[in-house]
Amino acid sequence: MSIATDIAAIKIVAELEKNNKHPRFLEETVHTLVERVNYIHYAALHLGDDKPIVASDCDEDEYIGSLSFAIGENEDNGKLVVRTKETVAFDVTDLSTLQTVADRIGARLFAH
Repeated sequence: MSIATDIAAIKIVAELEKNNKHPRFLEETVHTLVERVNYIHYAALHLGDDKPIVASDCDEDEYIGSLSFAIGENEDNGKLVVRTKETVAFDVTDLSTLQTVADRIGARLFAH
């Protein structure tokens, strides 16, 4: 199941590298994950412990699985959250790829 995630990640990383507009690349990340990965039904980006700054449409009751990936050094900086309605959706490669996306977002947001 990881090929779709890998393709989405490539698109996201390319957008991160060429797009300097903070809200736009965050919106594109959420949109790309939900639109390009058929088993990701919800995606959100949180900064700090606050509510999501960007999120796809959400119907909380329908999700079976949820994953969270730290943005930057730790989850205090923020997190990337993805949810699925499928019982078996993510494999180990998805986990690695999604953490890479979160790391790249963190590098972009918190670069000194």
